Amino acid sequence: MSSDTGKSKRRRERNIFKQPDGLKHLRRGKACLNCRFLKIKCDGVKPTCGPCIRVPKDDPCEFTDGPSRTVMLQENIARLQARVRELEEGDSARYSSSHPSTPSSSSGADTVSNTNSPAPPPYQSYPHFEGGFLINFSVDPLRVDAKTLVEEFLPHGPQFGFFLNADRFRQSVLGQSLITAPASVKTVLSAVCLFAVHLSQDDESREAEFLRQALYGLPLEMGNSFEPPRIMDIIQARVLLASYFLRKNQFFESDYHINNAVSLCVAYGLHKISLLYPDPHKLLAVVDGKEIFSVPPKDSIEMGERISGFWTVFSMQRQMLVSRYPSSCAFGNLDSVDEVTTPWPLKMEDYASIPLSSMAGQLSNLSLDNHVGTPRSSSELAMYTKATIILHRASYLSSKLETNQLSMDSMTIFDEYMKLADLITQFQLALKPLVPDIQSGSRTLAIIHSIIACAYINTQQIGTMCSLGEAAPACADAALSVLQTYYTISTSQGAPVPLNPFSSTLCSMAAKYLLQERARIRSLCAGIAWPNMETSGSADFASQQTRLDAAVEEGKSIVMFLSTVCPSMSYSCEKLCQLHQQML
Repeated sequence: MSSDTGKSKRRRERNIFKQPDGLKHLRRGKACLNCRFLKIKCDGVKPTCGPCIRVPKDDPCEFTDGPSRTVMLQENIARLQARVRELEEGDSARYSSSHPSTPSSSSGADTVSNTNSPAPPPYQSYPHFEGGFLINFSVDPLRVDAKTLVEEFLPHGPQFGFFLNADRFRQSVLGQSLITAPASVKTVLSAVCLFAVHLSQDDESREAEFLRQALYGLPLEMGNSFEPPRIMDIIQARVLLASYFLRKNQFFESDYHINNAVSLCVAYGLHKISLLYPDPHKLLAVVDGKEIFSVPPKDSIEMGERISGFWTVFSMQRQMLVSRYPSSCAFGNLDSVDEVTTPWPLKMEDYASIPLSSMAGQLSNLSLDNHVGTPRSSSELAMYTKATIILHRASYLSSKLETNQLSMDSMTIFDEYMKLADLITQFQLALKPLVPDIQSGSRTLAIIHSIIACAYINTQQIGTMCSLGEAAPACADAALSVLQTYYTISTSQGAPVPLNPFSSTLCSMAAKYLLQERARIRSLCAGIAWPNMETSGSADFASQQTRLDAAVEEGKSIVMFLSTVCPSMSYSCEKLCQLHQQML
């Protein structure tokens, strides 16, 4: 009897969840969200369908009733056409908050929140809908006065890797409506506004919003066009984001963006620019059976942007190696000088005065032996790049020797040491001297002096480790001059001046040398021989120690001051303080 009662009860429970007679399963696209995700048939019963009742889910049973995607696209196009007509008629209505090239779903698309949350990593998923990315420029650059932000950033732009022609950039972002502007233009504008707000330290929430706009705009734009201006815009945005993240000590994100910029340069052939023997157009893609090739620059200014863009990326990637991987030489096939045919860059304003047809006679190709050591007739970007190449080579050899990873015989090391020493001597003699009052115009020259001074220190350390000579007093002077130069730069305009994020590496290199040299002299004064170091017995160690003590204290105070000016210096200052405590 009890068995029959149990069977009847289970039968009644099954009947509760049984699909009503005559009710058919819904067509594809009409099911609830849970049934769509699990790919099971949905009966469409509301408010909760049968499958969601039979097997309760974590998420509620929801249906996305609304117009079809085609209808939404048609409505969006009609709305945009009406908006364009309003602008053409001179209507002063405010800029529409919807992105012009992306349909907005009535079911609720993901938007970018205006919060002061940490920057999302590059691998974070982007907001999207079925069929493409959805970007929401919720902070309208026109409403936040993009012109002011652009003008605030451009004087500092070269310090952070801005290589585009300034006049054309102004025209592209300020001389046309952002509704009809390509997404790449908006992305670069967002990166520039991001840096301007970051440097002013006015509004962290607005900084976070511009960061999200720049990050979300990059994947959106990559598949849209292979036009050269858009490619250069994407590379420019990547460079600025890499510099921004490095300045904030977010090394992973910085590596990610600069390596993306390197890949774009190589893929588009920016390392193979040759005016005397131009390469045939490079096949970029095949779309709908149509071959898409790279196109030559339309004028000398566009050529200059390509050349300057490549060397900016090259320099920044080398600086990243010096900062974080000094014993690495990872630049892909560009580690071989023979792979680079792109000429050294000129001043950006010089490209406008040189016709594209006669530019071949004005430029020279990369050659370390013939051109790196002769900077006087070069542009600041060319000198900056050459100094970075020398520093990277010296840092690479020094770190390899220090960690016993260098597989060279003594004669090869001697040849490398002499080659580097000669290059540095030529470069220093050809550099213009620094003036006491460092203004914005000579700021890059001061940084070049600091880079080559650090290269000199590393090169002399190679000689010392291999018993090829010693120049400790000269290296200590060079190290202190680097710190003093940056202090002068940061206070030259009465208020703190934004510093290149690579500055923290140079200052750390100089301060670290002073600490190590003082420790060596102290050990020699105590009668303890420093490993791998040879000193002259006639040296006045006590006098050297007094001098180094003063240099270390001055350097320490400068580093602590710079840590308040440049965010990337705060981490370096912390590491140097730890090293200082260990050596006491």
